[in-house]
Amino acid sequence: MVHEVSKKEVHELFIVTMRQAAQVLPADVRKALEDNLANETDPIAKLHLETFLRNADLGVKKGTFSCPDTGWPTFYVKIGDELKIEGGLSCLQAIARKVVTELTGAGNLRPTLADPVTRKSFDSNVGAYYPRVKIVPDPTVESIEVTAVPKGGGSEVAATFYRMLLPADGRNGIIRFVVDCFLAASYSGKSCPPNIIGVGIGGTADMCNDLAKEAAVLRIVGDRNPDPDIAKFELELLSELNKLGVGPMGTGGKVGVLDVHIEKAAVHTGALPVAFNAQCSIAKRATGMLNAKKEVVFLEDPNWRAW
Repeated sequence: MVHEVSKKEVHELFIVTMRQAAQVLPADVRKALEDNLANETDPIAKLHLETFLRNADLGVKKGTFSCPDTGWPTFYVKIGDELKIEGGLSCLQAIARKVVTELTGAGNLRPTLADPVTRKSFDSNVGAYYPRVKIVPDPTVESIEVTAVPKGGGSEVAATFYRMLLPADGRNGIIRFVVDCFLAASYSGKSCPPNIIGVGIGGTADMCNDLAKEAAVLRIVGDRNPDPDIAKFELELLSELNKLGVGPMGTGGKVGVLDVHIEKAAVHTGALPVAFNAQCSIAKRATGMLNAKKEVVFLEDPNWRAW
């Protein structure tokens, strides 16, 4: 059955989902922060966790944002095989640019993007390649789903790493790389821990980095890779990273990492690329879909890996 949606309906989906991402703490992240607050004994760590939650509540109350750094606005879009969009898929980029311009003008996104050479600010957050829109077909989706991610600068600037290891480095080499990256990223609280860590293993350099980013921003806390060996590796890394005592905002405490998510891809026999990407403590993310009545419904899990 063919499902048709208008440009206006897609615009509404994009705008309310990005606004939700900027304002409302995801349910899985809120629970993880609250659980860690209940178990924390360090007074400074407790204060940081309380502040994260209080600021998130103020963002909703005042209709602004849970954190003023709304960074790089990105839309991850899943589209069903039978979906027909007015104007075609090519209109999605134009809709995203319009939505981000409107939200920035309304104060729901902060103007954080600039030209990389001249450093001239883009007051609308619209510039070359941004806002980014990534589209994937998904036969399990009847209509359209969008996950909005306004990822902040702290987690991206301070916590993005890539290295081409040797196959001989193996599992221990990956562990060493991840630990080194986390220590560098969280030093002085630069990445705003406790973080959600995404690790990409395999593929080409661009794919490896994409896998790490999507693992960090599109999987919920507690989600495990369907490969049992990788799932075990995720829990091993989570345990090892939290033993470092980094804690919230890097000032010490029981939990500096909320979760570790690993994604892997086939790789050349002579290579072992690994990428690291961290999401900040409030993990700005929201997933919305258009239901049969053309209403926007929010989903707790982007379920990005399902396709």
